[in-house]
Amino acid sequence: MDALAVSLESDLPFKDVLDVVLKDKDVRFGVPGDSNEVSVVILDPTGDLLVVEQFHDNGGFVADQVREIARFRVGLLVDMMGLKNRLRDAIAPSSAELPSPLSSAHACLPDFRSTIKDDKLSCFMIRGISTHLFAPGKLKLEQLEAIVSGGFERIEIFALKPHFDYRNRRFTSDIASWFSDHDSLLHSIHTPFCLDYQARGASGWLSIGDPETQKREKAVDEIRWALELAERVPFRYAVVHMGSPDDTYTLKHLDAIYYSLETVLPFAKDRGVQVALENIPNQLSPVEKMLRFLDETQLRDVRICFDSGHSNLLGDPVEEISTAGKHIVTTHLHDNHGQKDEHLLPFEGSIPWPKVLESFDRIDYQGCLLFELKAGKRESLTVLQLALQAFDRFRKCQEELVEMKSREE
Repeated sequence: MDALAVSLESDLPFKDVLDVVLKDKDVRFGVPGDSNEVSVVILDPTGDLLVVEQFHDNGGFVADQVREIARFRVGLLVDMMGLKNRLRDAIAPSSAELPSPLSSAHACLPDFRSTIKDDKLSCFMIRGISTHLFAPGKLKLEQLEAIVSGGFERIEIFALKPHFDYRNRRFTSDIASWFSDHDSLLHSIHTPFCLDYQARGASGWLSIGDPETQKREKAVDEIRWALELAERVPFRYAVVHMGSPDDTYTLKHLDAIYYSLETVLPFAKDRGVQVALENIPNQLSPVEKMLRFLDETQLRDVRICFDSGHSNLLGDPVEEISTAGKHIVTTHLHDNHGQKDEHLLPFEGSIPWPKVLESFDRIDYQGCLLFELKAGKRESLTVLQLALQAFDRFRKCQEELVEMKSREE
């Protein structure tokens, strides 16, 4: 148990800690994934304690964030710092096994050995939500508190004015300070695609695919302003629209996107942020066309934010997930009836969610399942509660999928 104690207690750089853990003969581990993104699963010999890390190969083996530590049967996610403090009190640096107080606490944990098959973690879920739910009103700290108290584990900031005024230094400092007190909670930002979300469309779009140089550079400039938040609080992904709803699939639009990304990508990378292009309802961003663009341009640092609702308007979400595969690093999950972009809760529209989750499982997606919802005529806090119920249904779908796989084996 020394290695796990070190992994949670040490002040060493995480790569050094991981090396200690993986060299310990009493710790079993699996490393699924590819060379760009690797999930590392570490179990103690009895399977009582589980640590899952997500790493990205960005010129070095760098830890992104601790994904999950020990999930209780009731679905409670144990906070890392809380567990760390208990371990500090309970484990001496040289102790060889867990003391009885901690062992008794583990009695309520599920047998994690039953969830590990072929070095892959089943029923793995990180629940996220976008502050889009509270737009276009100004983002408030009490709304972030409501998200946390509701049990969500990741947040995306919908960085569009007036909801999130990224040029207002005092406002962004207050938001960054709040997130600094909630480590690893900020997952991503949605970069601006218009100057005023309340007047979107009427006031014109901000598009990285605009053939007019001045307009394209304006879009890039606003994205860079929003990305400066990463200088105050870290986050992993910046979601960028693949053009505007009006953009067509032409060489001049594709060239504009390429030139825009040539500026945005190094700016984001210098701040530890990866750009994820989002599929939106236009001719440029069906997933197959996005992949063709990335292949032809050889833009290696770009990934995809898969938007289920937008996919349902133009194609088949189940097929597009399979097509995108490992390019998907984050999501915008919401529902509609295939006619307009309604941003409904999952299971309120026509998307076949059990098949969508099965498709995610097939590509071994272990990232955040992040909802991007509209309140509509309901109260935002009511929608938050309903979103948790939707995640419960996701969990049941995943459990049924695991059971079905077990029967097949």
